[in-house]
Amino acid sequence: MNIADNNHRMVNGNWLIRFIFLLAIFYLAAYSSVSPVGPSSIPVHHDDYSNYSLGFDGLSLRIRPLSTFAIAGFASIGSDVLIWAVRIMAVAYVLLCFILFENITHKNNRWFDTVCFSIIIFSSPMVAEYARYTGMATHLISGCLGILAVIFLRQAFTTGRTSLAFMSATCLLLSVMAKEDFLVFYALSYVFFFVVLPKSKKVAWIGIFGLVVSAAAVLSFKLFSGTAFLGVADQNSPYYISIVPSSIVKTVGAYLLGTGHPAMMVHGNIILVFVATALLVSMFIKYQYSSRTLYFICCVFGIMAPYALLPNHVNPYYEYLWYPFVIFAFYSALIGAFASVKMLFLPSIARQYSARILLVALTCLVAFLDYPGRKGVASWYSDVASSNEKVLIKLANMDKTNNEKICVFGADTFSPWYMHSGRYLDRVMGMNNTWQIYLPDGSDKKPGFDIGANSSNGRIIVESEKTFVPGSCEVLDLGSTQHG
Repeated sequence: MNIADNNHRMVNGNWLIRFIFLLAIFYLAAYSSVSPVGPSSIPVHHDDYSNYSLGFDGLSLRIRPLSTFAIAGFASIGSDVLIWAVRIMAVAYVLLCFILFENITHKNNRWFDTVCFSIIIFSSPMVAEYARYTGMATHLISGCLGILAVIFLRQAFTTGRTSLAFMSATCLLLSVMAKEDFLVFYALSYVFFFVVLPKSKKVAWIGIFGLVVSAAAVLSFKLFSGTAFLGVADQNSPYYISIVPSSIVKTVGAYLLGTGHPAMMVHGNIILVFVATALLVSMFIKYQYSSRTLYFICCVFGIMAPYALLPNHVNPYYEYLWYPFVIFAFYSALIGAFASVKMLFLPSIARQYSARILLVALTCLVAFLDYPGRKGVASWYSDVASSNEKVLIKLANMDKTNNEKICVFGADTFSPWYMHSGRYLDRVMGMNNTWQIYLPDGSDKKPGFDIGANSSNGRIIVESEKTFVPGSCEVLDLGSTQHG
């Protein structure tokens, strides 16, 4: 099967029907199968409070302008719109990965792949986060555009159409304006397509142009915005960047093993087995299969590369970005193995369908093994969201007199004042009060509340409980409400 065959359609099959199907599987995996609590827009993390209250006034576009603008736009319409946009992008990202897989392999059993792959991918414990956490918006916007850029790039090389090459370069630039995650992935894809696909000088130069402009955009964000997101030299910072090989290998290993997250212990072993098997098998199968397998493995590490440089910022939910390519690499190796090895004890019809039969078995096994972890993550979110909902109900029932000082006791690290300026209470709930947060003396929560206080223009004040003067303000006691 020639990689550069005549099948140049970017989307095979009815993409809208497939998207709806994927959305249904996503909903089942993230909600129905693991939690009695349905979708909501209750904030959980401090990022949620910030994102839900993000508006266009005073909006800074010096770093990641596209994703910042998009989040502000969705949030300005409504909290439900923002979180549903995240859920839809999570599904769209997987669909785009499927489209790229089909373009690379030219597989014609699309629905079979869609069913099995979607069950495996959406069985991940992290899918529960992508249904509930608005912090995923930034890298999902970047990811959707990054995958689309590579799809257009492949089509441009295959057809020689410069218009597709310009569309690819544009999508890449938009992707890095959302987040910087997919630049290395695009570069590796460019090299692969340049080697295996028909040569087109115009397409090749446009691809290089897109890479250079996008890299320059990332560099300008770093030089002129002063953002820590692109790495700092401070070893204590979560955005400390390290190019030491041992650090990179250690971080990559952590991601492949699930980052040590309790819900990811079994899942991490699954990923490691899939990647190791794909690498091993690729050494012994026919070139047309090994080249595809190695490309998908390169996709895994290419997407992981920016995160591998941040040893203090290892979060398990990032694996959602490269997990589809882990599955693609393993399945490509599996198909190659059955196509390359003569198994005389199997009839031809059995050899033809052996890979599919094994994939079905693996789908059932992975879904079974990942279920406890996914249920655990969903239950944790439901628990914290329920606690936060009670807090917000208490707040909604209070007097909303502007500038009235309210003394808060029992606030925890998921409250509207932790690492947050209280803007959510103002913009979403209409409470423009002054908040005096009282914490136990010596509380280890204080630094996070101090961060919120420092960005609140004096509307949040953090004090020790022993300094409280009875009768000095209206009291809000959350002691029996907060998650703890």
